[in-house]
Amino acid sequence: MNTVKPCCFVLLAALAWTWACGGSGTTTLPTSTPRASTTFFPPGGPIVLTGRVTDSTTSAPIPGAIVSINGRYRGPTDSSGYYSVTGLLDYGRNFDFTYVSAKSYASDYRYIRGTTQNARLYPIERITAGQSKLLTIAPDDTLCLNNVQDTPGLGQDYVCRSVRVVAPGDGVIAVEALSTQGEARPPLEVETVDGSSCCSERLENPTSIAVTAGTEIIVNVEMKLGSTTSQSFVVNTSIEPQ
Repeated sequence: MNTVKPCCFVLLAALAWTWACGGSGTTTLPTSTPRASTTFFPPGGPIVLTGRVTDSTTSAPIPGAIVSINGRYRGPTDSSGYYSVTGLLDYGRNFDFTYVSAKSYASDYRYIRGTTQNARLYPIERITAGQSKLLTIAPDDTLCLNNVQDTPGLGQDYVCRSVRVVAPGDGVIAVEALSTQGEARPPLEVETVDGSSCCSERLENPTSIAVTAGTEIIVNVEMKLGSTTSQSFVVNTSIEPQ
C-alpha cells in the first residue's frame, strides 16, 4: 500500500512559513570563490555565512538566488553568484542548515559545516509520463527534505536528484527507479502538487499515483548521506487511464 502524508508534515511548508518572518542578509560579498570550512558552532550562536551559488552543469554563477539559514535569515546572491547572510544557529553541531532556491532550479538543502558554504543547483528537468530519465546522484548533492523523517535529527538522511513528470491526461502514473549497475532499487519519493489540494507523497519503489491532465509530480531518487561514490539510476514512468 502506498504511504500518503499530508502537507502539514512537509518541512518545505515550515520553511515557507518561517521565511515570511525571516530577516535579511548583509551586503558584504567575497571577491573570489570561497573554500568550504569545517568549523562547528554551538546552538544560539551568531554566524556570518558566505559562499557562492552556481549552475551544476555549467558552473555559471546564479544571480538572485535566495540563501537562508534555518529558513529564517536570508539574503540574495549578487551578479557573480556570491552571498553573505548573518543569522543565529538554532540546533547546534549537526542540524543547522541552509536552504537555497532560484527560479528554474531545483532547491538545495544541506547542513551548515562552517562559515563558508557553496551550492550547486540543478536546472529543473521535466519529462512527460511514459518517458524515462537517467539521474546520477553525487555524494555532495542536496539533502532530501520531502517528508517528516528528513527533519533535522530524525531518521536516516539522504541526498537526492529529482525529475518532474507531467501528466498528458487523466490517469495513474506509475514510477520506478532502477540502478544502472543491476536490479537494485533506490529509495524513491514521489510528490504531487496540483495547486488545489496541498500535496501527497508516495514512499515506495515502484509506486503509482492518480493524476489529472497537466498535473506535475516530483520524483526524488535517493542515496544515503555519507556515500562516497556517485550512483546512476534510470527513472521509468508510464500512465494508464483510470
